Amino acid sequence: MTKLRNLLRCYAIGMSIKSISSAFHLSRNTVRKYVRRYQESGLTLDLLMTMSE
Repeated sequence: MTKLRNLLRCYAIGMSIKSISSAFHLSRNTVRKYVRRYQESGLTLDLLMTMSE
């Protein structure tokens, strides 16, 4: 879960999908999937960061 939070934090500050995938050793499609699900959830980044694992 921590990896996902950090991934979304990087996306929020403007890192590209390609940069994030390299930094976290994930495929670009996986990063896109996580970002898409985050956007569809309607949660704010602040709320997501305060949620428990």
